[in-house]
Amino acid sequence: MTRFYRVMRDLVLGVVGELFQNASYPLMSLNKLFTIKWNPKRCNNALKPYFLKFLKDIKVG
Repeated sequence: MTRFYRVMRDLVLGVVGELFQNASYPLMSLNKLFTIKWNPKRCNNALKPYFLKFLKDIKVG
């Protein structure tokens, strides 16, 4: 795992963790996402349910 990869993983997990801190979103799939080889399509598929729920919670979608 490269240094850049670790920094990006920690940054994304930190931002998502802060964003959803008061909500009951399981972050296990995000941890699983970053333990496998980086793949943008896989990333989008893994994050989509979180963002859809977040948008629904704030009454956007």
